[in-house]
Amino acid sequence: FIGKTAAEIFPEGTAEVHVINSMRALNGEPTTYEWSFGEGIDQKHYSINLSPVFDEVGGVTGLVGIGRDITKLKETEEALRRSRDDLLLTMSRLLKVKDPYTVDHQRKVERISTAIAERLKLPNEKIEALRIAAIVHDIGKLSIPADILNKPGRLNEIEWALIKNHPDEGFKILKEIHFGLPVAEIVRQHHERIDGSGYPRGLKDGEIMLEARILAVADVVEAVSSHRPYRPALGLEIALEEIKSGVGTKYDEEAVKGCLELFSSGFVPD
Repeated sequence: FIGKTAAEIFPEGTAEVHVINSMRALNGEPTTYEWSFGEGIDQKHYSINLSPVFDEVGGVTGLVGIGRDITKLKETEEALRRSRDDLLLTMSRLLKVKDPYTVDHQRKVERISTAIAERLKLPNEKIEALRIAAIVHDIGKLSIPADILNKPGRLNEIEWALIKNHPDEGFKILKEIHFGLPVAEIVRQHHERIDGSGYPRGLKDGEIMLEARILAVADVVEAVSSHRPYRPALGLEIALEEIKSGVGTKYDEEAVKGCLELFSSGFVPD
């Protein structure tokens, strides 16, 4: 491929990503990126490394590119991801015996929080960590008696203390699973608030992970707008008013902004 352009080497419609990375490499930056093309069983994945070639006075004269076929690795990663998601969904559904509301709640929160993260252009790794955490963010409620979870009236002090402990209980369960991502910590922080009024540890502002801040907003919006054992659904409008009124005190400004823009665009989590 000596002397050829990206458009001449790569399939039609895929050259842009290579041009962008080639420009980085031509600026003197060693560049590694992944590239996929094709669909279904014909899809291929490559890891491509581009390095600039310099002349005797330090000028860039071209690029050297090395491509490595990582299709098998990607297929293995996808199989592991599916197995992990099946495990997480099974864990989530265990709650259905105690709290029928929670399974549907977690599913919707996963969709809302992931969509907010994508709108905020978080890195893929952070989006994936948030997605996983959202699927099981209330798994710690397995430690709470069913009659408390489904109590139609106001909780007493002891019952409320048990509820407030569920993020820590979720952390204890999830930290034993190797995700390679901070899933357990996101779950532990999803009821923390910017002003320190949250639980279980009363973390403030920068002490709270961005993923947990987004999850907190998504969790509140879904919970307020949906039916709960102790009250009927309050609706989306009231849910959005809740996060707007708590910007900068309870809820992260960027997370709220992303959420409001998301629902303004017609997003529906069902």
